[in-house]
Amino acid sequence: DLRAEVTGGPAFGADIANSFAGANVTLLAVTAIVVALLLIVTYRSPILWLVPLLVIAFADRVGSVVGTAVASGLGMNPDGSTGGITSVLVFGAGTNYALLLISRYREELGRTENHRDALQASVRAAAPAIIASNATVVLALLTLLFATAPSN
Repeated sequence: DLRAEVTGGPAFGADIANSFAGANVTLLAVTAIVVALLLIVTYRSPILWLVPLLVIAFADRVGSVVGTAVASGLGMNPDGSTGGITSVLVFGAGTNYALLLISRYREELGRTENHRDALQASVRAAAPAIIASNATVVLALLTLLFATAPSN
């Protein structure tokens, strides 16, 4: 029995894409469940955990659409792993930012009874850390533009 196989960059890219076929949905579901459980345990609230999770899910979908459009516009063809990895990154960063912002908000509510003033003060206090963290992630991901990948 004689078989011919293809090797090299295109074959590697096809193998990666095939290995992630259907895995992105599973990866996203598991990530969302883990984040939901962490938020429920952290906030000890039957409802509060939904707010950051819904915002993060929306940001993930927007990021996916924008990322796909930018990649297509630049003539890039990301492999199947890109979507799943991006979703995990968005859920992780979004959860981090939500935890920071909501903890600051709760602190400010202890200082003032006006929830609008508390929200404004918490955003003002958390924004520099969130912006710095976000900038670090963006710069780190931009360095990947210099990487050589079989799908490029």
